[in-house]
Formats: sequence, structure tokens, C-alpha cells
Amino acid sequence: MEQILRRLTWFNHFNLYLLSTPKGLVLVDSATPGMFGWLVKSLRKVGVAPEQLAGVVVTHFHIDHVGTALALQQCGVPMYALMQEIPILLGEVPHPGYGGVAGKVMLAAERLVFGKLVFQGVQPLEPGQKLFDSTWRVVAAPGHTPGSLALFNEESGDLLSGDTLVNNFGHPSANHPLFAADYQTAMQSALNLLKLEPKQIHPGHGKPLPLSAYFKVQEQLVRKLDRC
Repeated sequence: MEQILRRLTWFNHFNLYLLSTPKGLVLVDSATPGMFGWLVKSLRKVGVAPEQLAGVVVTHFHIDHVGTALALQQCGVPMYALMQEIPILLGEVPHPGYGGVAGKVMLAAERLVFGKLVFQGVQPLEPGQKLFDSTWRVVAAPGHTPGSLALFNEESGDLLSGDTLVNNFGHPSANHPLFAADYQTAMQSALNLLKLEPKQIHPGHGKPLPLSAYFKVQEQLVRKLDRC
């Protein structure tokens, strides 16, 4: 089977990924609300229709990662998330918020613009699970949100890091405290992902980069966690 890892990107910063598995193509994350038309066009450019997807995996519940998942579900595409994230996606547990006063303002603005997204039928993934019998392994990366996940391909060395590791317009970094539900845990998760020694890191935001680009980030994380 041909191995596929394809980035679908909006303004070269908001990323979705298309993966091949023995059970079909899987989309990782789903952009913001209102972008379903863009997603359909992006998939069609690579010869895929939404209803052909075997599933959509969301790395975490933030609006820029789950925005078109409802529309995908309506096309018959199953939705998957880490077990710990599902109560939030189902609306059973409230949004844990963002960091500080600025985070509260940001959440209020988000709710004003997009409302509250509530999902049904989200299927659980467990840490260590092989995604659809593929070489992609589910990795828990809590902190950015309680149930953030990453996907690590142990054969190719590719890591889909969600927002636990990002590339902010050419500047590799861990998650910013403004966006983290639990910043200390998010820092530890970022360090844990780097310790996997991936060859290439494919973040939720920004261009993919090799592990070497994150060496300074790793050193900073170690220093910060030592002070905690």
C-alpha cells in the first residue's frame, strides 16, 4: 500500500493532514467553521471526496481543529478523538478555557463569533493504539487541552504534533501559555514528544520541520520544567 502523508494548508499556517491506513484515508483535524468548501476543494485536488474518508481524527477540541467536523460527520465520516477529550466535544464537560485574562477575552470572542460546537457519536482513541491498524501510533499529549493527542509513525519517524509543538511563522516553539488549559503539563507533553526523536515534525500550525529545528525549544523546556 502506498504510504501517504499530505499536508492541506490554509495560508501556509493552518494545517490538516491526510494519512493512508490499511482501512482507508484519514483526515487529521478539520479547520475552522465555514471552511468546509475550502476543505472539499483541497481534497478534490488530490483526488479525494469527503465521503471517501475512513475517518477524521481531531488532535484537540479547539475551534480551528474541529470546525468542519460536523459537516464531515454529515457526509458519513466517523469522528475520532482521544478518550479524555470526548466529554468536552459532547458538551458534557465545559471548555477548560485559555490562559489568564487575555484567554478569557479570547474565549468570549470565540463564542460570540462561532457559538458552541457540540458533537455526537465521537469514537474514542486510546494512547498507544495503532490508528486503523497502521504504523501511526496515538500519543497522549495533554496540557494544551486535557485530551490533546499526537500521532507518531515509528517506521518513517514522522510526528503529527497538533498544537503541542508548533511552527509560528518560522519560529519553532511549544504551546504558548495563552492557549494552554494547563501550561506546565503542556510543556511536559512537548518535551515528551521531542524525546520520541522524530525525524520530521508536522505541526498544527506552520511548515513541517526536522527535529534539529526544535533543539533550542527542547533546552528551554528542560530549563522551565526544572524551575517548576
